[in-house]
Amino acid sequence: MLLFFTSQYFYCVEESFTLKAGWNLISIPLSSDSLSVNSFIRDQGLSGRVTKIWGYEEGWKKFDPIEDSTLDTLKKGSAYWFLLSSDAQLSMEMTLVSPVAFEVDTEGWHMVSFNQHTFLDLRNQVVSQARINGTSVPENIATVWEYGRTDGWQAFKSSSQSNPLSTVKPFYGYWFLFLSSEGSGIPPTLTISPMFESEFGNQVSFSLSGTHRLVEANSLPNHATGAFPNSGNPNSISAQDHSFQIPLNPSYSSTVQSVDLNVFGVALNGVSFEPNAAEWFNNDSNSGWNQDWMVANLGFDFNNAHVQPTGKYHYHGIPTSLVSSGIETRHSLLLGYAADGYPIYSRYGYADPNDSLSGIKELQSSYQLKSGTRSGGPGGPGGTYDGTYVEDYEYISNVGDLDECNGRTGLTPDSETALEYAYFFTNTFPVIPRCWRGIPDSTFINAGGGAGGPGGGGQPPPGGQPPPRR
Repeated sequence: MLLFFTSQYFYCVEESFTLKAGWNLISIPLSSDSLSVNSFIRDQGLSGRVTKIWGYEEGWKKFDPIEDSTLDTLKKGSAYWFLLSSDAQLSMEMTLVSPVAFEVDTEGWHMVSFNQHTFLDLRNQVVSQARINGTSVPENIATVWEYGRTDGWQAFKSSSQSNPLSTVKPFYGYWFLFLSSEGSGIPPTLTISPMFESEFGNQVSFSLSGTHRLVEANSLPNHATGAFPNSGNPNSISAQDHSFQIPLNPSYSSTVQSVDLNVFGVALNGVSFEPNAAEWFNNDSNSGWNQDWMVANLGFDFNNAHVQPTGKYHYHGIPTSLVSSGIETRHSLLLGYAADGYPIYSRYGYADPNDSLSGIKELQSSYQLKSGTRSGGPGGPGGTYDGTYVEDYEYISNVGDLDECNGRTGLTPDSETALEYAYFFTNTFPVIPRCWRGIPDSTFINAGGGAGGPGGGGQPPPGGQPPPRR
């Protein structure tokens, strides 16, 4: 199964959703690919209220707080049955929540979620988007059922023009009945990519293939930008055609590799992170003095981004539109992936990297300004080390929380039980890391400007379990 991220991302600080006592067929909006069940229950204050959770992934899997469980993670693009002993309120951070497509290669009933944050017209924005080998096959979706919290079962039948169920709602999970079509069948794979209206023209897709995560993007952001051209930047934003391959299994190295003028990584919205600027002392790239973007007058907007002569919009610093306010109370959410495959987060992490219950702190870089003055004379700018140039800074081990690549090994919301290396952006130099800890994929080199859901055709569990489908 592949998960495809569609072009629309949604940015709001928080959304609430009420769960009722009894059974609830829901989806959990996730910014990362998965989240541990225990972490979700803990963070949402559901301890003592969740009696069971059922999910379907190549067979039924169950979470039970008392008995042995086979369901330990909640996945983006999956729907779940939650059984609660009393009403509860979910309060979800929606920053960087992205919808996904659903892909299926077997007939029958499937629990479906699109991880979306907006209401979708079921016939026109979902069913009409069903494809097999690029051919529209809306007739292969025979029936859709929703289990409402107050009004019970509601049905949509593709053969009927009058249906009580007409929309796909955020936070809801759905039963879809997929049929094979004469002469084609399932397989081949049927994919539903919901149609979204994109205000900013952003187009990006993430998919998994072999040992890599594949990214196709037009590099248009999914948020407002500053005015371009402007007095510091004469370029206009235009769509690009970029493809990146991100290793799924990064290889940690004791030797680091400089980013230079390459692309450090890519955000979940498909916009590149490019920390270094092609600005030099005396405009001489061989001078050894690279002017830092933070002091260069290059027309940056409020997202610490600007535009290359090619029209490519890209981030040099923390993109404020991708980071919500109030995040100092929780670990930063996933922002994207580095060229070597390691995940990227913003400023906040666990106080103890090995303990997700240790509290939250703003992580500090281990770079400081050098003392003294630069070399003057031919080839040198002279003057005090004041941060004008990248070379004004030096790495001092353990003076902060992060290593020379602004990363550390520890737990994250996307790796709650296994220690994982991850990069963090900081408010001070280097802001975005200037080196890689792993091996960057070649698709990121010289690229700078210097169906989700469970498979299987299952039925709800038998008697005493979630309400049966009609």
